[in-house]
Amino acid sequence: MFLNSHVFELAKKLNTEEIHKQWTGLRRNSVFYHLVCYINNSISLCLSANYTSSILFLRRARKEIINIETNSNKIPDQYGDKFIKLCNNYLNELETFIKDNHLVPDEDFEFILNKEL
Repeated sequence: MFLNSHVFELAKKLNTEEIHKQWTGLRRNSVFYHLVCYINNSISLCLSANYTSSILFLRRARKEIINIETNSNKIPDQYGDKFIKLCNNYLNELETFIKDNHLVPDEDFEFILNKEL
C-alpha cells in the first residue's frame, strides 16, 4: 500500500511549480528549506513503503513547523502561513493514514513520535 489518493494529492500540491514560484523554499538559506526537505523525505519514504522511517521525518517536519512558528518573524509573508497550513494538513493526513492502516506497529509508531531527535 502506498499513499491513499487524498494524501497523495496533498503531497503533489506541496511540490507544484506554482508553490515553488511563490517562495524560495528550495534555497538552502530559506526559512522553509528544512521543512521542505523533511516533507519530501516523508513523501519519498512512503512511496517506497518505508513507513517506519517516514514517521521520523513526519516528526522532524512538525518540530520544524514549531520552530518557524515560534520565531514568527521568520515567516516572510502570508504565503508562509498558507504553506505551513498545507504542511500541517499533509502531516496530519499522513499520520492518520499510517496509523489507521496499521502500516507500523503501534509501539514503534509511538516510540518514534515521542523520541528525542
